[in-house]
Amino acid sequence: MITLFIDVDGFVTFPDGAKYKGGLAMGMPDGDGSIIYVDGSEYEGEWRQGFSHGRGTLSFPDGSTYEGSWSKGRYHGQGIYKN
Repeated sequence: MITLFIDVDGFVTFPDGAKYKGGLAMGMPDGDGSIIYVDGSEYEGEWRQGFSHGRGTLSFPDGSTYEGSWSKGRYHGQGIYKN
C-alpha cells in the first residue's frame, strides 16, 4: 500500500510534483477529481486506476482546452478543442 500525504486543502502531491484532489483507490486517482500538473496544465473529470478515464476537461497554460472522452490517460473518441 502507498502512503500519501494530504495537505490541509485536501490535495495529494505526487513525487513528480503534480497535485491531485478527488477520489482515491489504493493510492491512485479513481472516481471524480482534478489534478494540476507541474507544467501548469489542469485536468478535471473522471479517473480510473490512476488514469484520466471517462469524461473530462484538460486546460492548458495558454488558456486552450480540450473537453471530451478519455481512455487510460489518452484522448478517446470525439472531443472539443477550444483555442
